[in-house]
Amino acid sequence: MPRHCHNVYVGAETGVLKGINVTEGEVQTSNFHNLTALERENEICSMCWGDDEQRQVLLGLRSQQVKVYDTVQGTFTMSRQLSSGSGPVIGLAKHQGAVITAVESGIVTLWRYAESERVSVNALTTGEKLCRMRQSPADSAVLATGGQENDLQLWDLARPEHPVFRAKNVRPDMLDLRVPVWVSDITFLEDARRVATCHRHSVVRLYDTASGQRRPVMSVTVGEDEPLTCLSRTHRDHQVLVGSGRGRLELCDIRMGRTVLALKGVAGGVREVYCHPERSYAASVSLDRFLLLHDLDTKKLLHKVYLKSRLNCVLMRRNFSLNPEDAEEDEVEDAAVQPAPASTGPELEDEEDDLQIVEEFLDVPPEETKKKKKRKLPKLKISGEDVADASPKKPKLPKLVDMSKKKKKKKVKAGESKG
Repeated sequence: MPRHCHNVYVGAETGVLKGINVTEGEVQTSNFHNLTALERENEICSMCWGDDEQRQVLLGLRSQQVKVYDTVQGTFTMSRQLSSGSGPVIGLAKHQGAVITAVESGIVTLWRYAESERVSVNALTTGEKLCRMRQSPADSAVLATGGQENDLQLWDLARPEHPVFRAKNVRPDMLDLRVPVWVSDITFLEDARRVATCHRHSVVRLYDTASGQRRPVMSVTVGEDEPLTCLSRTHRDHQVLVGSGRGRLELCDIRMGRTVLALKGVAGGVREVYCHPERSYAASVSLDRFLLLHDLDTKKLLHKVYLKSRLNCVLMRRNFSLNPEDAEEDEVEDAAVQPAPASTGPELEDEEDDLQIVEEFLDVPPEETKKKKKRKLPKLKISGEDVADASPKKPKLPKLVDMSKKKKKKKVKAGESKG
């Protein structure tokens, strides 16, 4: 099987990159590594795609080493040792052909060939350690960071001196005690101005950076004392999938402010989840050495693959499908140029916009209105003849008799008998 046919990639604690080809009928796995020995320093701590065509996979190791794996050639094409900060690589991204790295000590660096063009940001001015760095899908120059006692911050690499947004902690609790902060993962929603974070203290928070409010606009509590470790946006913009260190996968609806679904099959602490941006597939890896593939619409566990190593990271291709023919069709569609839609009148455009708003709010596909048909009464057969709309006849009531007349007649007869 060609190496580029794998549609899921996972990174293990041993430093081995594993490629998995998941279809409806079978699962095939392969190991890719250039290691002389399996050591703790070679642990893969972060992964991301290296280009828009998803031909390269970037790997960030505990030893602050960055590797590039080419999925077409099936080899590691580059390896570089970082020289900034300390601690493992907790975030990777790509901006204008250059690699962005973030280490646990809080140093975020945009690596360019010329040292004068490099950009470095210290995202840990307060707090103990940086736990996650994510890139905005709308603007590759915008980064989000967070960690232990280091709340959400948004950075623009064009203006790296100060963060463009800095979150503010929630108000004290009912005992007037400060609420601790420990951001474990971050995800951008579809409009890119809303950012969701999950915390080690069993809470998911939503921030609207365009509202002018620094505190979260929504907070969702997940379980009781659940240390949330990872977070991913699903194919529905108002839902996120979170995983916990106790082996729970919860689907949270940030519009309703509660959890709506708990996925089954996890036995170890969840390290990372990855949801397909357009389809209902969700992949997750955990310390129980299993790769799980769920369908968020049917709530079913589609595949459970044992991979022999404790897993940290997972990536899923954009054209992922259990049917290989569908994946090939998606590749052809991505390569083809889509024609521009036909222009419509202003009145029709306004009506379509209103319809889309209603459909998004209800989250229910539109249904065609059907005219109600009048119900016809069945024909009844009476003595062999058809009678339409026959109604039951009213029963005949007995005639009323005037009791006063009867009494008068009795008195007259009694008087005649006496005379």
